[in-house]
Amino acid sequence: MWAFMREAQTKTLSLPNTGQAIGMDLGHAGNIHPQRKQEIGRRLRARGPRSHLWSKEDYR
Repeated sequence: MWAFMREAQTKTLSLPNTGQAIGMDLGHAGNIHPQRKQEIGRRLRARGPRSHLWSKEDYR
């Protein structure tokens, strides 16, 4: 099942303004939702400012 999920998620990278952060090392084998979500956020942010999709104006 996990191989199918990884393949499906990787295919979405062909869409504009998308990114991927691997978090398989942060959770448990039977749970797709990692406990350490802040680490996932840190990994996404490490992709750089070009991966930032929204500006502060979007939240006003």
